[in-house]
Amino acid sequence: KLSITEEISEIDVNILKEYKNSLVAKIQKFAIKNYPKRSLNLMEEGTVEIIFKLKIDGNLENIKIGANTMASERLIKAAKKAVEQNAPYDSNKILEKKNEFSILIIYKIN
Repeated sequence: KLSITEEISEIDVNILKEYKNSLVAKIQKFAIKNYPKRSLNLMEEGTVEIIFKLKIDGNLENIKIGANTMASERLIKAAKKAVEQNAPYDSNKILEKKNEFSILIIYKIN
């Protein structure tokens, strides 16, 4: 295991950025497609910060709601489900160096 103080190389930073972007795209797509019907009817919008850890094989290790969340309980549950339902994620060597991610899922009715 690497300690937090070890530097991540510039190449690794790019790999990490690409990996996180792929996670966000996959999760956001699911979240939009599965916007809770009741929330739509009530015109509920909000932002959910999801903090989650992945195992090296891409399986979900844990998931929690971050402090930057401003959403109803229904939207929070839907956001958690979006992360859980998409697991396992692609396995990637970068997960040996960084495996915790924080993403914002934005629920907005157009």
